[in-house]
Amino acid sequence: MRSGLLLTGLLILTFSPPAAGQSKSVAWDNNFGHAVALAQKTGKPLLIEFWATWCGPCKRMDHDTWADARVVARSEKYVCAAVDFDHDTGPTSRYLVKAIPMVIITDPWGEALFEHAGYENPSEVLGMMEGVPADFSEVREWREMLEHGSKDGTPLFRVGQFYERNHFFELSTTYYGRALKTEEIKSTPNLRQGIDLAIGFNHYRQGNLNDARKRFQQFLKDYPQAPREDEAMMGLVLVEVKQGKLPDAQKTFEELKASHPTSKAIDAAARALSQGKGTQ
Repeated sequence: MRSGLLLTGLLILTFSPPAAGQSKSVAWDNNFGHAVALAQKTGKPLLIEFWATWCGPCKRMDHDTWADARVVARSEKYVCAAVDFDHDTGPTSRYLVKAIPMVIITDPWGEALFEHAGYENPSEVLGMMEGVPADFSEVREWREMLEHGSKDGTPLFRVGQFYERNHFFELSTTYYGRALKTEEIKSTPNLRQGIDLAIGFNHYRQGNLNDARKRFQQFLKDYPQAPREDEAMMGLVLVEVKQGKLPDAQKTFEELKASHPTSKAIDAAARALSQGKGTQ
């Protein structure tokens, strides 16, 4: 349950101890600003619930979800913020919350990773929580540089890499795209090519096949005979197989074998092509 303490006119952080005979529940911080600061200090992600006293489903989640032992245990890897929908207008506006309960999981800097509106049972909440890394300290230095107005490409690239490794492909692509616009990345051909490839594979993993195909085709046009040309050709084969364009995939595969006969990408492309033919 959520609680706060008014002391000398200021709202300070308190946690509600369970009453006698009451099971332990998630420890909520009722001060959103404090929660964000703590998340950034510790590198923990944020678990945010938007609630209200009149919200029936919110009360059900208090009883069913936030008191579930599995959820409570997992919540210790988070900073947990309870936001009063009626009174905490800042975060409510920031996340465009229109209905409650709303559960949002963010990185320590408040960037949304998962969100769900409406009642969620313990298993559904756990599914969201377990898909998020417990520690974002690896990118704290880069994020702080960006927070302080850095216009360099390296911080954007490093943050993009982190989100790619953790399967937040849309967010990764956003940071990679910003990195490509910086003078630092524009003047570093190898890094620029790597980012272009990474964006193509992000699109592929998200199922944005048309965007992925365009990215790989543009790579082959912009960087002929580049060191990683074989990876772009492999990516194009994967996309064309997924799109059911097997003649195109076969043609790209033959070009890959002819131009890069010793490439490891050939095996991956061959497997995809074989699987595609097997489903016909």
